[in-house]
Amino acid sequence: MILISATEHEESFYLTRGDKRCIIALANSNEPALVAIRERPAGKLVCLEQLILKIITVEGFDVTLVKVIPAREYDKALKAIFGSGERCTQDNVLMALSAYIQDLRDDAQGLLADI
Repeated sequence: MILISATEHEESFYLTRGDKRCIIALANSNEPALVAIRERPAGKLVCLEQLILKIITVEGFDVTLVKVIPAREYDKALKAIFGSGERCTQDNVLMALSAYIQDLRDDAQGLLADI
């Protein structure tokens, strides 16, 4: 919430979050203080899976795969998506990333950016 609150005086921004629980909690909160905070980042939050998908699009699957494999242990979603390491296929990874993003998009109620 501190990062989201820090955007208060920013006219233009995107905020990258790896914490999907924070995004979902903010989207579903009815607490008056959070409702105002929720409006500010609407359509401007970017999740880790969106970034990985964008990097694959720009840099290519093989380049991205060798960078993500060593770090996949630190994120549950990436561990699930890239769990088979070098045996991952581009089609399976893209499908899994898209599914994770869509699930979060459904739960985030307009907070996720379209990148």
